[in-house]
Amino acid sequence: METINVQNIAALSELVMKLTTENELLKTRLQKAEEDRDLYRITCEVHDERLADLNTQVEGVREENSELLLNDTYTVKYGEFEAENKKLKEQIEWLQKVGRPEDSALRNRVSELEEINDELLKKLSAVKKANKKLKGEQASLKQRPEQKQEDQKNLLSALALDQPRLRKRLMQRSSSEPTSKRIRKVIARQPTLSAIIELNEGEVYCID
Repeated sequence: METINVQNIAALSELVMKLTTENELLKTRLQKAEEDRDLYRITCEVHDERLADLNTQVEGVREENSELLLNDTYTVKYGEFEAENKKLKEQIEWLQKVGRPEDSALRNRVSELEEINDELLKKLSAVKKANKKLKGEQASLKQRPEQKQEDQKNLLSALALDQPRLRKRLMQRSSSEPTSKRIRKVIARQPTLSAIIELNEGEVYCID
């Protein structure tokens, strides 16, 4: 039982270390994703400025078109501005979305690993407590025979001190009664006795 508990603790400790290492790697990836997200934001700001400048140019062209007769050159230039403007808007929208799904997935994974780690630590603590309790019970079982012998010694000592009183009580009974009958009467009055009692010189009886 103790060997199995030690193996379980070792396996759980190894799993906790593995999950902790994976957690650190995920934290590193999360930090990298956050840095990339910040870079994307800066890029978006640059494109926003570029877009604002292009919008200004488009508005200028529109004003010129309203004031001047449109010709092919203005029409082509206006179309180019419109196409670039649309392309920049799509790129900005894409940049704003990049990193967010991955960022969310990383946070969820880190949270999940932390919960698993906490659960494993609880199980490891429970195994340690059970192992400690088992060791205590084993130590108690080893001490019980020694304690039993000590209790028997103490009982024999107490009975030895009480020998004169017991002998006197037995000798007061009728000598016509058999010795075994007298012993049974004493046992009936004191059923908890369990020792060797010397009744007469040269005669030793065991009361169990």
